[in-house]
Amino acid sequence: MSNIFWKAKTYKLFNGEQEVGFFTVDLNKIGDYEYDLKFHKKEYEPWSFSLANSFNNYSKAFIKSWVEERVFPRERENIREILDQLGIEEYDQFLILKARSGRGGMDRLWIDFVSFVNEI
Repeated sequence: MSNIFWKAKTYKLFNGEQEVGFFTVDLNKIGDYEYDLKFHKKEYEPWSFSLANSFNNYSKAFIKSWVEERVFPRERENIREILDQLGIEEYDQFLILKARSGRGGMDRLWIDFVSFVNEI
């Protein structure tokens, strides 16, 4: 459900050097980010995903939690310095995710934000 100033974008999702799926970001009507994740094959799906979901049928809450694990919280100590290092003026979950290539500490997944697959 796109907002009129934003078009949903889909990016390639990698595990290490291997492309394993797609990551989509959109804005809803009230300006909150909405995300979606799809893996190309069941064997590319991390085991932690399969514990709570059926293949490629992840709840919005699950994906939101996955994103939040990759982005430091708004309440983080020294947040101004961190945002400055990333070149971000104010806290924005998607911009932080993008600046860090969607990398997290618990797996090897990352998102190629350099080019997008499509605009919806």
